[in-house]
Amino acid sequence: MIYMTRSKMIRSTTKRLDTVHSASYFAQEMVAELDELGVQRDAQYLAQRAAPLGQASAELVTATFYSFSPAYVSAHVPACWEQAAPKEIHKARVRAAEKIIQRLVAGPDGQELVESIPLIRRALAPVLEAADVCGKPLYAAHVSERRVAGEDASELVQLWWDITLLREFRGDAHLSALVVTGVGSVESIVLDSATGKSFAPYYMRKMRGWTSEEWAEVAEKLTMAGFLTSADDEATLTEEGVKLRAHVEGLTDLAVASPWDALSDEQVSDLQGLATLWAKAVAQSGIIPQKLFG
Repeated sequence: MIYMTRSKMIRSTTKRLDTVHSASYFAQEMVAELDELGVQRDAQYLAQRAAPLGQASAELVTATFYSFSPAYVSAHVPACWEQAAPKEIHKARVRAAEKIIQRLVAGPDGQELVESIPLIRRALAPVLEAADVCGKPLYAAHVSERRVAGEDASELVQLWWDITLLREFRGDAHLSALVVTGVGSVESIVLDSATGKSFAPYYMRKMRGWTSEEWAEVAEKLTMAGFLTSADDEATLTEEGVKLRAHVEGLTDLAVASPWDALSDEQVSDLQGLATLWAKAVAQSGIIPQKLFG
């Protein structure tokens, strides 16, 4: 067995649970709900994730999402709020999230998944209770929306909320780490694609709204700086590039560590095992197309 430090175990647990949240951006259940409201397809990611912010401006969405092209965001925000009100978009998002999780628990490992839900929620409760909103705007908006929603929803929806809050807590911390390290919005996703474990460059550009020219310019700078092996779409990280990403992840780990003090190493390890069940279920469902990854 490979030894894993506590910080890496927390990171791994968070990212494995995050697959349940991330599935919603690709699932037909979500597309159908937002289509019904009249939200344009190209605006659906921005609209559903930004909805807890209210009628946010393009600048606010660009700031809190970080890696999206300002021009792309401006093309869809605030226009998406004219297509449907943020509150209605958020309600549709939650309805779709419940349907997605229902699909997962109807799969081959459904019984194990169902049995894991109260265990995951019990483990995450003290972590989320201790997770401060200061300096974390997107997380704070979701915390506020969850408080308004209350605890009357189904266990499936409550699980989605727990996972979503955990994701946005780490996400906001990660953006702070990028800023303090001097890694800009486009740089962050060019480096991410070069790991070979994230979205392929062509899809990353499409999803985040950057042009091929904008991407190539940044890739060239990163190559000249010694972080990429080349400036094309076949680029991989150099040793210095690996170190840079590890530094950013380390700062992120540090920023999110405190709330996890509520759990022992053994409890984190148990939660990691449960998170793996859900990550496996999402992968087997095919909701997130594997062809999109580099």
